[in-house]
Amino acid sequence: MQFSYMTNINWKKSIFYGSSEAAKDLRAKMQKLASSKKTVLLSGASGVGKSTCAKTIHKLSDSEGPFIACDVASLSDSLAESELFGHTRGAFTNAHSNKKGIFELANGGTLFLDEIGDLSATIQKKLLQVLEESFFYKLGDPEKKIHSHFRLICASHKNLLQLVKEKKFRADLYYRLSTFILNIPELSCRVEDIAYLLQLLLEKEITENNDFINQRVPAALIRHCEKYPPIANMRGLNHLLSQYLLFDELPTIHDVNLENEMKGKISWPEFQKRKISFLDCEFPGYRLALESFEKMLLEEALQKYSQNCQIAKIFKLPTSTTSGILRKNGFYRAKKELKQEVRTQT
Repeated sequence: MQFSYMTNINWKKSIFYGSSEAAKDLRAKMQKLASSKKTVLLSGASGVGKSTCAKTIHKLSDSEGPFIACDVASLSDSLAESELFGHTRGAFTNAHSNKKGIFELANGGTLFLDEIGDLSATIQKKLLQVLEESFFYKLGDPEKKIHSHFRLICASHKNLLQLVKEKKFRADLYYRLSTFILNIPELSCRVEDIAYLLQLLLEKEITENNDFINQRVPAALIRHCEKYPPIANMRGLNHLLSQYLLFDELPTIHDVNLENEMKGKISWPEFQKRKISFLDCEFPGYRLALESFEKMLLEEALQKYSQNCQIAKIFKLPTSTTSGILRKNGFYRAKKELKQEVRTQT
């Protein structure tokens, strides 16, 4: 768990600073969300800075309460109840003293629950009750109500809406958490910011270790990272910088096949070999086949990516062109229908 009281923010020292449209849009949305007390759901790939984003929103809100963070993925059911709700002395074996849970500690501040998609069904139900009623009971004391009011921010790298459809996440809890959804862009959508981010990470290294005092990020390293944005995003960028500082040489260049291997992908020629010949099926005709293939590509891309710039990068097209293709195929409407479909199932 993490406890901190936060003050004003200097954007120029933030990993969300930068000249890219993705960074500007993210900062504007964070400013607006900070003025609200509503629940926020952060989404994005691993390493994009979801916990830092949660801290920043709390900081911008000028809240006088604490910021408390908990990675729920690391908690078993039994440990989760104790950590979230707290317990009284003797509530279970080894409960030698009373303990406040994070719901109680977060009173008046912000509670950040990371990897919310990994919560068990049992804890999902209990979390929903706390959010609806603003009170709970400690383990070992089922009679004394404990009231707590906090701003909740959650994060997940998983597609929660897909988990709802698969009945692995409660639909009522999802709609309670997703009042506002903020997607944090990957570095591949912020290539213009990479030089700044590398310098920011270097300055942090200098401050923490009093080393590399006269060091500047070399242009060759910047070009390398711009050409091959790390899969692990900010975490990966920090790793590449550390590798350079330690060995004084550029990281090994990642070719397309290595990138694909790391992501568990096969090459395009290999993909083509695995396809069934169109001569072995009821071929609908050239035009219909192309339309069908285009729709299949879009459907698969939308299953994995939530931002047009990410899909555009995969398609090797401008973002504006990709957005036009999506609209032409009615996928904006389809997304709304998918959400409505999940609602009707509940």
